[in-house]
Amino acid sequence: MLTIAFACRAVVTFSLDLPWASGDTRAYLDMATNILAGTPRAYLPNGYPLFIAGMRAVLGEALLIPALQIVNVLASTATVGVIAVLGRRIAGERIGVFAALGVALYPNQINAVRYLLTESITGFLLVIGMLLFLVPRRLLSVAAFYVVTLFDLRIHSCCPFW
Repeated sequence: MLTIAFACRAVVTFSLDLPWASGDTRAYLDMATNILAGTPRAYLPNGYPLFIAGMRAVLGEALLIPALQIVNVLASTATVGVIAVLGRRIAGERIGVFAALGVALYPNQINAVRYLLTESITGFLLVIGMLLFLVPRRLLSVAAFYVVTLFDLRIHSCCPFW
């Protein structure tokens, strides 16, 4: 299952000649540049730009985009694995496999991974936060949910426990 998920995401991200940027991508990259210049501006949540700034500082400009794409592919693939575990824990083996297969092959999930946006990382953080809550590793769960809100403030509107 994870091999299929990884392969689909890697092909869409690296093998097809599809764009990796949107208007928000440019805004995140500009915010990261401003953070590194010491003149931060906040017109989107700061979590992803801080992440980009850290990656840029460590890897340099030349490796930044491919590294962010790799992070997206890995986060999106890991989301499939976590959903399989969540499904198994909540409803049994078959449901876990069915849920993971659905996410692994869902076209929107595969297509979104190529864009340098918050969706892949926040999706992973949300499901890992849920799993950590069930395990229970409540402090780590809260930390995952906290980081999600740093990346994407819209999460507040979709999570009833916030």
